[in-house]
Amino acid sequence: MLRTVFGPGFPGHSGTVFSDELKAFGPFERAKAFKARMDRFFKEQVALFAPPNTTADFPLVIMTCVGIETLGAYKYGDLGHPKTVARRKATRDRHFQRIIEEIDSDFKDVAAAPDPPDRPLSDFVHEGFRNSLVHGFYGKWVFIAGDEETKTCFYDSSEKSVVLNTYWFYGQFCRVYEDYFKALLACSDPKSEPLKTFDQIFTLYFSRWL
Repeated sequence: MLRTVFGPGFPGHSGTVFSDELKAFGPFERAKAFKARMDRFFKEQVALFAPPNTTADFPLVIMTCVGIETLGAYKYGDLGHPKTVARRKATRDRHFQRIIEEIDSDFKDVAAAPDPPDRPLSDFVHEGFRNSLVHGFYGKWVFIAGDEETKTCFYDSSEKSVVLNTYWFYGQFCRVYEDYFKALLACSDPKSEPLKTFDQIFTLYFSRWL
């Protein structure tokens, strides 16, 4: 029988975690296993694109967006998932944008967009950057820049576009990432946040093995 690897071991589970073991885990073990999985298979590998390693702006920013999407779903819920489509009709799904606004509160600012109506700058990053990069490898309303142009990010009103520094963006995401997992692993009540929503999404995504 083929066994798929979920992730590396974690405190309390010394060996490799296989997906068929997940059904025996409670919420606390799931959170620990997921943190170990994300650290090994996401964070450590994405760091290879960032300074002081050989830099690769586009792969780094695309993978940062993947991390934002993932973190947002586990923290705020995934209303866009097919199994939650009924909820999505009632509430617009903004889990990606909410993490963007944690990266920097200026992303909450509403500004003129190339396509009306005006919208928060976090929507620029979702619609005009995350989507266009993943589906076509180009920036639509958001463009990357080096330190000589900006150390952080800014909105260019004449171009109706956002310019951001790739490495600042990645660094800010890493801060949000660590803050989330610190709160998740410190949570002692599975009926309280952030463990409650985490476990709901974990169950949704990994239902095949649960």
